[in-house]
Amino acid sequence: MDCLVFDIEGRFAHFRKIYTNSSSLSYIVPPRTTTAGIIAGILGRERDSYYEEFNSDRLHIAIKVESKIYSIMQTLNYIKATSPNGIFQPKEHTQIPFEVLTSYENIRYRIYAASNDKALIHELETRLINEKYVYPPCLGVAFFTGSIDYIGRAKIVEMENNEFIPISTVINVDDIDEIDISSIEDVVMLKELMPRDFKDGRNICKANSYLVTKEPRNIVAKLNTPYFLAEYNGNKENIMFM
Repeated sequence: MDCLVFDIEGRFAHFRKIYTNSSSLSYIVPPRTTTAGIIAGILGRERDSYYEEFNSDRLHIAIKVESKIYSIMQTLNYIKATSPNGIFQPKEHTQIPFEVLTSYENIRYRIYAASNDKALIHELETRLINEKYVYPPCLGVAFFTGSIDYIGRAKIVEMENNEFIPISTVINVDDIDEIDISSIEDVVMLKELMPRDFKDGRNICKANSYLVTKEPRNIVAKLNTPYFLAEYNGNKENIMFM
């Protein structure tokens, strides 16, 4: 299985939680579906056309937090329209709380994208190397534009171990038997329910809970499923696909 590694970063980010309504709360990391959408945009896939091609059985995605993240709440003015004319000549507005993610410098994530589809990996790698993206990358919403740094190809090997293992990426809660609390006792860690796959009509067909840290930190845990050792550019990391 071929694996590409690249970083995406920007000044601000927002990844709307699936269960929020009037208040726009954000996940700490881009969900798997959002990350697949970023990759689809790089490749020029049309909106809602790639769900089957990039489902979790065909395109494997892991995400690592690369910067310390904090959030701020802002209030946005939205148009309150009760008719078509209200869109073009708005008379009322409504204010919506909006959670924004940021960092002391840029907010940054490392993405691992792996697949047995060699044509897909070649197409994605070519665009990453040449920085030729069909649609510009963004961090959740169009006005939070991002930039991409291609890191390289990774050699990944499936591993199994019954001992405590340091994992550098987001972990599915169902894959954990036990956590070494001392590894994360001084860092904020959240359990986030995030979508994993969409089906036609942008309906969620899979969702899982994941452990996420708000700064770069390995989570040391005993796992009940295989993990992957990723080697690239002299780095060795244990990763888990979402």
